[in-house]
Amino acid sequence: MMNKIAKGAFNMGGWRGLVALGSVGVLAFSVVGCSSRSQGEATASPGYSADAGAVSSAAASYEGGQARMDMSASKAPMVEGVRNGGDLSPAIVKTATLTVRAKKVEETERLAASTAKQFGGMVVGSDGTMLASATPSVTLLIRIPQARFAEAIPAFEALGQRLEKSIHADDVASQLMDTSARIKSLLMEEQSLNQLIGQARRLSDMITLRDRLTQIRSEIESLSASQRNLQNQVAYSTLALNLVQNPPTEATAGDPGWFNVAFSNAVQSAGEMGRGILVMLINVAVFLPFWAVPAAVAFALIYRRRVKAR
Repeated sequence: MMNKIAKGAFNMGGWRGLVALGSVGVLAFSVVGCSSRSQGEATASPGYSADAGAVSSAAASYEGGQARMDMSASKAPMVEGVRNGGDLSPAIVKTATLTVRAKKVEETERLAASTAKQFGGMVVGSDGTMLASATPSVTLLIRIPQARFAEAIPAFEALGQRLEKSIHADDVASQLMDTSARIKSLLMEEQSLNQLIGQARRLSDMITLRDRLTQIRSEIESLSASQRNLQNQVAYSTLALNLVQNPPTEATAGDPGWFNVAFSNAVQSAGEMGRGILVMLINVAVFLPFWAVPAAVAFALIYRRRVKAR
């Protein structure tokens, strides 16, 4: 067909033939280009199937890539808690328990709160038992900045008589480093998931990715809260101060001596005799109606007989 068109153009001769031949070539090239482009659009356009397939395969291989991501994050150099030599800087959590016997628990409790403020700390908890008895006790939970914790302990011991004391220290540097590495890994995973969600075209893929994203965000917040709690325990040491009150002292009597004993016995005997006489008089008064009338009748009869005998 092309040969016939070319021969016709040459037969026309001159420049008109050349123009006609060029027009035919441009028309043929346009037809072929449009046909190939239509076929490409027919293959790739329905429902973005090509892009959706790529996202689906990316989501399918996500779990395998996560293991490699965790491994690379664990190998990343840590900045927090590392010295120049490569050793972890200590992160010490200090706790102490102190039992003090005080003269008056209520007054000593107020002094303990004032002492805590003096060293930049505070009382964060209080628990009292048997407060209305003669031997009350109060337990105070006190937080003191670690930099002043060592000098604060003797001040609390001076509140009374020290009975018990214990101090413990735990290094949580490795725990902080592990938590920080885990948070960093989860943040990297969260960033990757956000990118995949932006490329997703299928609803099922988006739901799966968003569920995983929600789970990761929850883990990040939980680990961050644990990290802040550990850092707070490192910054502020904890003292459990037990305040107990002295039991009341009983007066012990000395040797009274023989005279005091004899006089005390005599007074006791006189008191018992007086009580006996008083009881007898009370009995006479109570039974007076029962014996007074017969006694008067008997006295009258005896008196008449004596009068007649005269």
